Amino acid sequence: TKTRITHDAAVDIMPVFSPDGSEIAYASNREGSFDIYVIPADGGAPTRLTHHPDDALHPTFSPDGRRVAYCRLSSRTNRWEIWMTDRDTGQEKLLHYGMFPEWNPDPSRPSIVFQQGRERSQRFFGIWTIDLVDGEASAPTEIASAANYACMHPTWSPDGSRIAFVAVPEQELGGDGRPTLADIWIIGADGRERRQLTQSGSFNMQPAWSRDGTIFFTSDRSGIDNIWALRDPDTVAPAGGRQQVTSVDPDAAGGEVAP
Repeated sequence: TKTRITHDAAVDIMPVFSPDGSEIAYASNREGSFDIYVIPADGGAPTRLTHHPDDALHPTFSPDGRRVAYCRLSSRTNRWEIWMTDRDTGQEKLLHYGMFPEWNPDPSRPSIVFQQGRERSQRFFGIWTIDLVDGEASAPTEIASAANYACMHPTWSPDGSRIAFVAVPEQELGGDGRPTLADIWIIGADGRERRQLTQSGSFNMQPAWSRDGTIFFTSDRSGIDNIWALRDPDTVAPAGGRQQVTSVDPDAAGGEVAP
């Protein structure tokens, strides 16, 4: 059942559920630039969290729901920055340079994963994490990068032990201005055990890990963009190996299926 949550003439994008599922944070340009708002999951009056002239995008909740991190394009430095706002006090804090942040869902592992452009070539990105100690960012660590790939769109596994991300090889852009090839990978939070999940020769992007371990992602493998699922990522061989199951049967463990 589709339920409309926002009712305004603005652009409302990048929704994300709070950890308890009671709220949705999203970015909206209803006041001009994009800011972060929170709204009850069943609809209602939104609450504005940020008030910036710079665009604020891609919100993510802390495990207790009290803080929200997001990325913001600084008009001063022209770089993407990751900020955190405390919902109780309204206090905001700059954490690091980067974009597409996502808070680790495991409260025992206070950290945020994000993508960050390389200094010499902003076309390529690496996957990084930062630890949060008493609200302060520390120990920035590069988890995944490659010389001729952009590593993008990181997302945590439900237990916070692994990260799914997208690897986009250096290539000529398609007629619509976007790459034609991209694949989903997973890697341990410590940067080990990297595994390639898709090898379809198509454009696979924006992975999202469900609580039961399924990874959903968008793909144009059928000719148009649709949502697909990897039911059991653990059945996939290590990097360089072949997928053990490629069936489109929804009952085949590890198979990629259109829900």
